[in-house]
Amino acid sequence: MGCISSSLYQDSLGCALPLHAESTDFDACEGACREYSLTAAERVSACREFSSWSGLGAFVEGSSQGPWQALRQNEQRVSSIVKKIEADSRRVQQIDWDKWEQQIAHKDIVKCMRAHYESQSSLFSALLSGGASSSLTRVHGLAVGWDSFSKALESCEASVRQSESLLNSGAAALWVSYHNPPVSKLDTNEWLDTDLYWQAFVEKHHFYSPYQPPLEDPESPAEKERVKASWHSRMAKFNDRSDTPMLYNFMETLPSWERAFLEHMIYFLVRRGADYRFFPEITPWQWLGDIEDQRAKFFSVAQRRRSHFQLSSLSREKPLDLLPLDVEHDGAVATLRFLQAEATAVSATVGRLMASFSFLPDPFIPCSSTRSALRAMEVDGGKGQWFDLGEDVSALFYLPTKQARRIPHPREAFYKVMDHLTMTGKRMNPAYATLFDSFTDVLQQRGDNWFCDEGECASQAFLRRLRSDDPMREVFCDYFEEMYSRFEAAKEVKPAEFLKLLAKKEASHGVESEVYRHWALFASPEAAATAKEESDHLTSLFKSKQLQPVLDANGIVAIGPDGQKITDAGQVVASFNEFELLKETIQDSIKALKVPGGTDAQKTN
Repeated sequence: MGCISSSLYQDSLGCALPLHAESTDFDACEGACREYSLTAAERVSACREFSSWSGLGAFVEGSSQGPWQALRQNEQRVSSIVKKIEADSRRVQQIDWDKWEQQIAHKDIVKCMRAHYESQSSLFSALLSGGASSSLTRVHGLAVGWDSFSKALESCEASVRQSESLLNSGAAALWVSYHNPPVSKLDTNEWLDTDLYWQAFVEKHHFYSPYQPPLEDPESPAEKERVKASWHSRMAKFNDRSDTPMLYNFMETLPSWERAFLEHMIYFLVRRGADYRFFPEITPWQWLGDIEDQRAKFFSVAQRRRSHFQLSSLSREKPLDLLPLDVEHDGAVATLRFLQAEATAVSATVGRLMASFSFLPDPFIPCSSTRSALRAMEVDGGKGQWFDLGEDVSALFYLPTKQARRIPHPREAFYKVMDHLTMTGKRMNPAYATLFDSFTDVLQQRGDNWFCDEGECASQAFLRRLRSDDPMREVFCDYFEEMYSRFEAAKEVKPAEFLKLLAKKEASHGVESEVYRHWALFASPEAAATAKEESDHLTSLFKSKQLQPVLDANGIVAIGPDGQKITDAGQVVASFNEFELLKETIQDSIKALKVPGGTDAQKTN
């Protein structure tokens, strides 16, 4: 009977199911029914009803009654499973597309989803429909097309994952948008500077909104110039030197003038040699006392000279040396011009020394004359060595012994400069000489290591003090590298050739000094303007034959290069013409020099 029941179920389902009369694995039966889709269950109910075999129970006797009862129970359970599947298929609710088209504003999206749904539904209906003549042929067709179905499932799963990702991103964006503060409460110091989206949002709604009053584009050149002009006008009003400036409004304690701050800053830079960013908040009282001592030293000389000039000329007003008459209003401009002139002079001097590798060649001592060579050998009694860097360098370099090598103190250098001016018959403005003396006095207070640390080279100390963003730092670095290479290849001067080679260097140095002196005269804008005016005046006097009487009456005193007095008017005018010609030659020579590492079009001035 078990064999009969097995064949019965095979015939009724149209395929071989793993079900026997003795089997009670109904979960496997239900899974098999679902695996072979709803059409198999439909064929069971339509083709072979088990109720038509129920009359065979009368023929069951003896030991066959147990299997027959098990078969009846299995049949009832299979029937319940088939009915359950049919009920589930009938309970599938259809999508009301008209309802969703009314509720969703994006009609195109709804139409696209509906077309996709209908195409997929028709495809699955065609796969699940039973239209073939043979059940085995249908099952074989399903097995053949199962790969396509698996690929479709994988594609659908990928689409679902992408949809979930889009849904999560959209939810996060909506959450951020909901929790963002309103535009009126934006804080640019926190997150607006790093959020490009909200920067564009604020700019769009603040500057281009039709509901806002018309505003200029903050990035336009006209608006930038307007803001700059407004800033300058407000600062000028704030710093006004009138009787009631805005600078003093709402202040209980009036501040000091910028002059005191400038004095303290200059004193700090000279005294400590540090960066201006380390300027102390509270100036030591010793510094303030030293500043007043240096001020008294300067005024003792400047006031004595002004008193002498006023008494001799009976003039009511006379400015102090290096200062304007109205220090209160013109002092800032005069100080700025003085500092600019000093910076220009120092730059020219450093450039002149760099041309002969005489700028910071420590421990070598550059010498370009017999007098300087004798002073250099006095350091160690002439026990050192002399070196020559080449014919293009107008100086010899003396290397003292290690025991005598040291950086000279500022006061010693000041005395040597003043002695040189005295021996060469040159004079310096007494007030300027006093400032020079005060400068070296403050510099001397740094101590023995006023420029270099213990065991540090002078060139490296200079680079250490030079700011890293200084535009001239690269120039000095290139100069020091070239200087190191030249000293490595330097040749020692033999005693028999020393005097001859020194005389040659001294002559070359004299020519360079003369050219440099002429260049320094016309390089300064103020000196060039004054010289041009005086030259035109003397030329006009010479053409009108009035210059010679003025020279004879000592109205104008002309001194030659050797210190002799010139009394010929033609010679005076010729010297002016020679100076102008030499100036043009020097300018052409300087313009012809190429910038190191630059193109032909880049010239130095």
